[in-house]
Amino acid sequence: MQINLPSASTRLVILIGLIAAVFTGEISARPPQARTEFGTVAAADANARVIRLQLRCTAIPLTLVWNQRTRIFHGADAVSTAHLTLGTPVKVWYRTPIFGERFATKITIEKRFVGCSNCLQTRSAQVLP
Repeated sequence: MQINLPSASTRLVILIGLIAAVFTGEISARPPQARTEFGTVAAADANARVIRLQLRCTAIPLTLVWNQRTRIFHGADAVSTAHLTLGTPVKVWYRTPIFGERFATKITIEKRFVGCSNCLQTRSAQVLP
């Protein structure tokens, strides 16, 4: 009795298919790259294109950079970075690249501070480093 084995090229195609099937799953060890946060402006430097936010419900500030494609809105109107003053409540959309700094893609100036009940009570007591 003779067994006919597939050719070497057929075995290679099957091996590549199996490897591809293993590595295309939905398993991810890192968080999603696009994120949204609410906070207040703790510092903004238009020349260096850096903004530091005091996030809601945490004492840890978030530092982001922006570029020429970052959009800043107040309501439906596009505004300049001059509107990013100390204490301004904002919502930011930002990306976390594998290499480099987190960068803002969109910043909207909010009408009021949005946060949880605990941080609304202690917001005035928080001190930035």
